[in-house]
Amino acid sequence: MKTFIKRHFFWAVVPVLMIPLTVILLVQYRSLRAIEAALPLQRKEAVTQYLKAVMSEVMDFYSDNAERTLGVSAAAIAHRRGGAIQDNAGRTRALAAVARVADHFKQQQFRGSRRLFIVVDTEYAGGHLSATMFYNPARQAMVFDPQAPEMRAIDVASSSFMIYARTGTPVEPHLRGIDRDPNCLLIVKPIVTEEQNIVALTGMVLDSDWFAREVVPKAIHDNLPRSFPADHREAAVTLRFSRDEVVYATRQDGENKPDASMRFMPFFQYYVLSVRVPSLSLERLARRSFLINLGLSLGMTLLIVAGLIMALRAAAREMKLSQMKTDFVANVSHELRTPLASIRVFSEMLKLGRVNSLDKAREFGAYIESQSRRLTQIINNILDFSRIESGRKSYQFIFTDLRALLAEALEVCEPRLRQSGHRVTLETPDRPLSPVPIDYDAMLIALTNLIDNAVKYSRGAEEITLRLGERDGFAAITVKDYGIGVAREEQERIFEKFYRVSTGMVHDVKGAGLGLSLVKHIVEAHRGKITVESELGRGSAFTILLPKKELEQLAPRKPSGELELKSQSQ
Repeated sequence: MKTFIKRHFFWAVVPVLMIPLTVILLVQYRSLRAIEAALPLQRKEAVTQYLKAVMSEVMDFYSDNAERTLGVSAAAIAHRRGGAIQDNAGRTRALAAVARVADHFKQQQFRGSRRLFIVVDTEYAGGHLSATMFYNPARQAMVFDPQAPEMRAIDVASSSFMIYARTGTPVEPHLRGIDRDPNCLLIVKPIVTEEQNIVALTGMVLDSDWFAREVVPKAIHDNLPRSFPADHREAAVTLRFSRDEVVYATRQDGENKPDASMRFMPFFQYYVLSVRVPSLSLERLARRSFLINLGLSLGMTLLIVAGLIMALRAAAREMKLSQMKTDFVANVSHELRTPLASIRVFSEMLKLGRVNSLDKAREFGAYIESQSRRLTQIINNILDFSRIESGRKSYQFIFTDLRALLAEALEVCEPRLRQSGHRVTLETPDRPLSPVPIDYDAMLIALTNLIDNAVKYSRGAEEITLRLGERDGFAAITVKDYGIGVAREEQERIFEKFYRVSTGMVHDVKGAGLGLSLVKHIVEAHRGKITVESELGRGSAFTILLPKKELEQLAPRKPSGELELKSQSQ
């Protein structure tokens, strides 16, 4: 079990993590079902909050403007004794007493009011009489207008305040909405002294048409997208007067019952605002919200699962990488120890004088040279690969006759070929090829690695073909053996570092595992490519394709793909 988990860490851990995630998802599903049942109440609350937002915007608008317009100071009223203005028979002293009020009204015009007025308590010949004066914008003065249609509503509204003024009853200077006459809605504000004794009553007659035509529609449309982002175009909002007369509607809604209604308090209590959102039916709203929340939960769960999978894959990869590094060290150690042991044995025999003939000494010397070359190639491969990984590998391109390259490669590999008994057939074209820009030393390493690879994996078939030619505008060098071959599904992976084909022979063939991967990176640095054609039991043909370009066009570049310790080369 321990070995299985170590080798299959990812598939061993994922099921264990999926169990708690599944439980969490089921709990979320049940919670969403409970929320779905409560959504009708949520819908009612959403509609109510919309109405409150519209009401608040409209009422704040009127409150702010009324406070500013009706904010008259008690010091602006003259000729008063206590709470009453000392008047005369012509009532001219009353007009003079509120002259400064006219100056205030002149500077504080408000589009939402039809008329501005002030009501004062006057005293003449021992008697008290309330006096209502209107602001005349044309004359910019206060005037009497006893025949005004608003007089009845103003008299009713001011009567209680005048009683407070005469009795000295303290009054808070707050705005008040007066709606006793539905055709004449008022906002009034008492003018009081520091002792909160009332001096006068200022007020405005509201323009109900402007309220219904301008103020309310603007507030309705401003708040719809904020309250119903997805369904504001379908919302049916209606403003009614006394619940029957429709004065404004965003859309025709027939006789459908509204979702919620609310009065405009405290200034327009005869007006009722109602709203209905057809798309937000109870069933549709509940279903849509359930699906949205369930989708979000599933999405979050999938993200968590994806994150865990990525983390586990990274952990499994690191474990595999660690094992590969261990195998790499073991392979390199074996690869170095074998030739060193041979060199040591033959060197000791020479040292001890156990070689009696010159031919035998030459044989031992040749063997020592062969093993030294093998060590040199292993070390060069490791050093070159290290330079490539660190980005310090550089290439110097010169135009080279590839025949000379092949000849030197065969000369370098000759001791190994002679020792293994392999025969190499060199095939070159009748017509000489033009020189190709290459890094001679790097390409020599690549070619000797391919020949060495052919020797390793072609036991029992000692024929190797080395072919030079052209293919699709490239110079082509092919190394063909007649050995074990490579399965089709593994042909792409054999160029990965540390990857080894799944054959029984892999346990008998030792190596550093860098050969083919090093070849691939060298070829890619030459802007070329390497291909493999292979069939199990019938051998493999590796072909290096090199571009025949001008030297200045072939600027060295870093081989494609970052080198990662993650796989094994054949």
